[in-house]
Amino acid sequence: MVDRWTVSDDKLSYRFTLRDGLKWHDGQPVRAADCVAFYRARGKRDTLGQKLMESVDEIQADDDKTFAIKLKAPFPLISTPSASSPATCRS
Repeated sequence: MVDRWTVSDDKLSYRFTLRDGLKWHDGQPVRAADCVAFYRARGKRDTLGQKLMESVDEIQADDDKTFAIKLKAPFPLISTPSASSPATCRS
């Protein structure tokens, strides 16, 4: 779902841009705010999400296609978005 991302040199700030044309099963567009909600929900229900959220200082949607995660400390599993990493909001 992530088209591209940037990482700060200190590995504490990540900015993710969603691919164009992403839609939910009901045809509604996937928005960055949905990914923020995904991370927050995952942080409450599974171990990896909880560990990630322990390192998160702030997570926010910048606009409909871009969201950012600011960490308190580096979290190695967020470095490369993929279907199996915590850096992917799934539709």
